[in-house]
Amino acid sequence: MKFSISSILCAIVATAWVTAPAAAEDVSLTILRPTDGAVIETSSIPIETRFVRGTVGDHLHIYVDGKFMKTTKRETMTLWDVRDGQHAIEVRAASREKDEKGVEHKELGVNASVTVVVRTKEAKVAPDGSRTGR
Repeated sequence: MKFSISSILCAIVATAWVTAPAAAEDVSLTILRPTDGAVIETSSIPIETRFVRGTVGDHLHIYVDGKFMKTTKRETMTLWDVRDGQHAIEVRAASREKDEKGVEHKELGVNASVTVVVRTKEAKVAPDGSRTGR
């Protein structure tokens, strides 16, 4: 049986193309805390996730209201100085792939999000809707 170099290269490229998208499938991500809709009475928001890295997951990207905040390899972290109001918190799984230019952070399309309300003690709302102090 004879094989040409081009047929071998085509087989390698086809195999890589078929298996590459499946690599992110073994990555999973869940936000355990805070829960969706939680009211938090401090400007520091503790976040706890369950991150199954699989074969390509390396770290997490954290966003608040669509704005990138931090990168972490930890499953627990704290967001500091979050202002009062409603906020969307999104955690995205990412890989660290090196290319000819150095290190690249590639988001894998495996995301989890919750919406929370931050209401510090200084800005609690009274039953009549007015803001109260301490």
